[in-house]
Amino acid sequence: MVGTFFFDGQALNGKSTYCSGSVVRSKGKSLVLTAGHCANSLKDATHRIVVPQYRYGLPAGTQPSGVFTIDEVYKDPRYPEEGKATRGPLSDLDFAFIVVAPNARGQIENVTGALTFTPTTSYEHNVTVVGYPDSVENNNTHKAITCDVPTAGYTASAR
Repeated sequence: MVGTFFFDGQALNGKSTYCSGSVVRSKGKSLVLTAGHCANSLKDATHRIVVPQYRYGLPAGTQPSGVFTIDEVYKDPRYPEEGKATRGPLSDLDFAFIVVAPNARGQIENVTGALTFTPTTSYEHNVTVVGYPDSVENNNTHKAITCDVPTAGYTASAR
């Protein structure tokens, strides 16, 4: 359910991956959740794909879930258009939804499964995060890695 993105100048099996995204349950079975700062580069790219379960070294046709073309990128217009992740109040807006076209195997959710949003009563949880570090210097095989982290909501006193 987790993959990475490639777009103009970021070749599949190149030296870098670009951000991570998770397939989330949706009526259209075509939705991927990522960070808002990742959407900034994806929204203006000409050629853009997401590769769930990305395996470095495999051609596009033999990736475990295939390759999905990005159709639309949606992020909150209040989130900055440039730069990396923000801190402070705007960090709550650092998310984006990506709509992808089906590939030969079908809709992305039917191919990979999907995560479900679950309402909670607080901002404080222990979660497992899955992602693709961006370069061979940080992760020479481009494998997805996981880490367990606590979450917390932003408060004015945390500035």
